[in-house]
Amino acid sequence: MHFIVAWDITASDTERNSIDAALQNALKPYASVQPFGTVYIVNVPSQEAWSTILKSLKAVGLQHPSKTRVLASPLMQGGFYDGLLPTQVWKDINEKSA
Repeated sequence: MHFIVAWDITASDTERNSIDAALQNALKPYASVQPFGTVYIVNVPSQEAWSTILKSLKAVGLQHPSKTRVLASPLMQGGFYDGLLPTQVWKDINEKSA
């Protein structure tokens, strides 16, 4: 199972880096690929893991509500992504979304 999460942070460089690191920390226990910017495809073993990640991401965002936006897709199984990305990124995406 996998989902997409993306975020946008509007803060000074130092604060932005701190918020970004906290958001990335919520993903660390799970395999993920970052096709570009702050867009991640995350592989999770269960609905509970997805819920835990979202809870963590929201907690970080709520600490900086005027500077942080987070968007997550529903949990998905199977399917495929399409677009224009480097070959290695496609390999990583296909591995995480299988």
